Amino acid sequence: MTERRFKHISVGKDGRVWAADKTDDTVCRLYGDAEFLSWVPDKVGKADVVAAVDWGNAWCVNSAHQIWHVTNAESVDAGGTWAQVPTYSDQADARSISVGSDGSVWYAQTDGVVFRTVRPGDGTGLFWVHETGGGKLDVVAAVDATNVWGVNSANQIWHWAHGTWTQIPTHSGRADAKTISVGNDGSVWYGSTDGALFRHTQPGDGVGLPRWMQDTSWDQKRMGDADVISVHTRGDVWCLNKNGQVWRTLDHKWQQVVERGPDEKVWTYKIKPGDGLMAIVRKKFTLKDPQDTQEINRLVDLIVAQNHGITRDKINAGDVLTLRY
Repeated sequence: MTERRFKHISVGKDGRVWAADKTDDTVCRLYGDAEFLSWVPDKVGKADVVAAVDWGNAWCVNSAHQIWHVTNAESVDAGGTWAQVPTYSDQADARSISVGSDGSVWYAQTDGVVFRTVRPGDGTGLFWVHETGGGKLDVVAAVDATNVWGVNSANQIWHWAHGTWTQIPTHSGRADAKTISVGNDGSVWYGSTDGALFRHTQPGDGVGLPRWMQDTSWDQKRMGDADVISVHTRGDVWCLNKNGQVWRTLDHKWQQVVERGPDEKVWTYKIKPGDGLMAIVRKKFTLKDPQDTQEINRLVDLIVAQNHGITRDKINAGDVLTLRY
């Protein structure tokens, strides 16, 4: 099974995940459970940026800078109904898009100017409102109709709330933000230009005034540089690395999300004292250096990705390794 790579990812209010394929922009949804997991391509949708609402509903900006909205996509086989939504200017000039917890949609133009829909349920229908005040964003991360976070072209973080734009210093104090996302519970994460991840503290964290804390469980040596972040809740976060691979953390335990079919092989091994990971792979898969070096390294990388708390050089006696391949 060829592993898909993605350029953008978004998790909806219901925890369902949408993504845009890195190769051909195809919009995909993650479908399955513990026994079967697959990215299902949409028959129509293409996107550079995806903003998931839920399993059957998402907004997109495509490579032509158009805004599209898909609804009634509950059936995987049938897909949904795609409709192009005119921008504020009626030109193809959208850059990024995001949906808040109340259903409000925000987008940024190619020049950074930000727009939002009116609050759902006010009886006026769908139209865009230009948010004045000088704020410009390349990446938008909506909270609701009165609140949005974002990253501008200068890699600064800005926050708009109740009509006022405020610049929020990054963890380093430099202009080095790249990707940002807000969860349903209001939790905010961002990724830096050098591939690290940071979470904004909330009441109850016991750290005093709100500030950014680095997520040290994101191991760049093992997992790569973070490229696109999407937050469901504080403890449920999805991330693409620069290679387009999908990672997910549940309560600070990151694991790579890989497709698996019903005929997939599952290998397990209980680590013994003195074991080394490469030696285990050589022995259990009957592989030898140097002719099998590439396959040995591939399997070692898969094992590290699929098992939390280990590295290529550190495994713990008594732990059980699992590999799905």
